[in-house]
Amino acid sequence: MIQRFHRLGDVSDVESAIRAEHRSVDLTRNGHPVITKRLESLGLSKRVLFQINPTKQNFDAAVNCFMLVTDQSLGSPSSRLNSAKECVSLLTGCAEFGSTETLLRAHARIIRVLPEIVWLGHDLTRR
Repeated sequence: MIQRFHRLGDVSDVESAIRAEHRSVDLTRNGHPVITKRLESLGLSKRVLFQINPTKQNFDAAVNCFMLVTDQSLGSPSSRLNSAKECVSLLTGCAEFGSTETLLRAHARIIRVLPEIVWLGHDLTRR
């Protein structure tokens, strides 16, 4: 639905995508590894909604979703890293909506997930 929004520009497609992604997250059992990908997708859709309608509420919804991804202990480390980077990008790009404390927490989450991405047990190409 987000792809359809990008092609047609209908905001209702973004809202439909967010509803569907919320439902997907709600139906996912706690601790399931796929939750990071589903929350990341939801965060990206909420970011699009914020770009369309830049309100504090939409900003907070996107940031909170990205931060929730970074809190997950299972699932894709790359999703957690990408979500933390998205969060930092939002917070630095729209400083009037965010806070320094939230920005520092987002940076800390990037640092926390890096060892999982660049584990010394991987070969050089993977690192």
